[in-house]
Parts: sequence; C-alpha cells; structure tokens
Amino acid sequence: MRSSVDLVIKYRRNGIDGFKDVKIDFISNRIIKDFNEINGVVQDVLSKSLRLNEIALKIKNTDDKRKKAELLSEKEEIEKQVKELGKSDFFEKRLQLIFKILSQNQCQDQDLLNPNFWDEFVEPPEIIDFINSAISKDDTNSKKKSLERKKYFTKIG
Repeated sequence: MRSSVDLVIKYRRNGIDGFKDVKIDFISNRIIKDFNEINGVVQDVLSKSLRLNEIALKIKNTDDKRKKAELLSEKEEIEKQVKELGKSDFFEKRLQLIFKILSQNQCQDQDLLNPNFWDEFVEPPEIIDFINSAISKDDTNSKKKSLERKKYFTKIG
C-alpha cells in the first residue's frame, strides 16, 4: 500500500485567508528528477548569495584599491550569473512541477490547476512547503508536520 500525506495549501484571495486540502499518495521518479533540477538552481543562487555577502564584507574592510577592483569585478560576474539563473524559466518549471504532482494525484480542484491561483494568491513559502512536503511524503517527520499544519488551519479556518 502506498503511503500518503494530506497537505494544506494556505492562500489569500481578496484579503480573506483560506486553505485547500490535497492528498498526495504518488510521487513519480520524473517528479523527483524535476525537483532535484529546480532545487539545484535554488542551491546555486543561495551559494552565490553567500559569496556576494562575503565579497561585500571584504570590499568594506580593505583599503587596497587593486583588491577592491578585483572584488568588484567578481561581484559583478556573480550578479550576472544570478540574473541568468533567474531568466532560466525557473518559476515556470516550478509551476509545472506543481501541476505534475497534482495531476498524478488526481486533483480536480480548478483553483489549484490554475497558474494564476499560485501566482496571485499563494505566498512563496507556501509553494515551497507544498512541493517539499509532497516530495518527502514518505518521511515520518514530514507527515507529523503536515498533520500539525492541518490541525492549525482547521482551528483558524
């Protein structure tokens, strides 16, 4: 028997909070591959952001003009790389991943199958949490967290 997890997607429409329940009981290998690709981009951006912070600190703490010029050049190159990553249809790939997850789990909710819903009404942390929780549906800690979130939203909803 497949394991499953009941997830809660919190959203806000016209200033009113709401939530939607989704049962996830199947995650294909293709979804895992797509997730890993998307997650790789996220990790790359985080790594580059950390490096940019290090560079900014070094620039602030050095009086050597040659060293500052080298650091500024490196900073510009990294910023250019981060911008390129942002242009790599990252958000579209993430949205398609959500739709694959929903489709493979027979979700019929037309809101959840609408790109505008995710773009306009769901906060980024909720999107990330949904994807991560779905991917890790077999993880016991993920199930506990999902159950706690469901209880919380049931109380406030």
